[in-house]
Amino acid sequence: MFLVEIVPDLWFSDNNILPKFIKEKDIKYIINCQEDLAFYGKSKDYIDSIKQEMMRKEINALQKYLAQMTHHINSNIMKGEPILVVGAKKAHLLLLGYLIRYGHMSLDKGLLAINTKTPRKITLNMNDKLGLQYFQQEIASKMNR
Repeated sequence: MFLVEIVPDLWFSDNNILPKFIKEKDIKYIINCQEDLAFYGKSKDYIDSIKQEMMRKEINALQKYLAQMTHHINSNIMKGEPILVVGAKKAHLLLLGYLIRYGHMSLDKGLLAINTKTPRKITLNMNDKLGLQYFQQEIASKMNR
C-alpha cells in the first residue's frame, strides 16, 4: 500500500484504505476510480473492427468523467475538504486530469510530478495518453475562448 499527497488536500492511494488515515486527515470524500472508470479499457479485449469504435466511446466517456470530477475535486479542495483518490490502475488518470486542468501542467509534467511522489512508477498506455491529450486540448481550447 502507498499513500501520497499529490497537492495539498489531494491524496492518492492504491485500493487499500486505512480508516485511521481517513479520520486523521479528516478525509471528506473518497473517489474510487476502479469503480468509476470500470468502463474504461474494455476495448482491448475485442477484435480490431469493434475495438476502434469502443475506444472512441471510452475516450469520450473519460473526457466527461475528467471534466466533472476534476471540477468536483477542485471545488472541495478550495473549501478545505481533503479528498482521497484510490485505484491502483486508474486513479492516475483522474490525478493527471486534475493537474492538467487546475495545475496548468502538460501531460508529461503532470506524469513527472506524480512519479516523483509515488513509490510505483506510473506508466500510460496508448489509450491513456490519447484520452489525456484530448482532455488537455479541450481544456486549452476553453481557456482560449
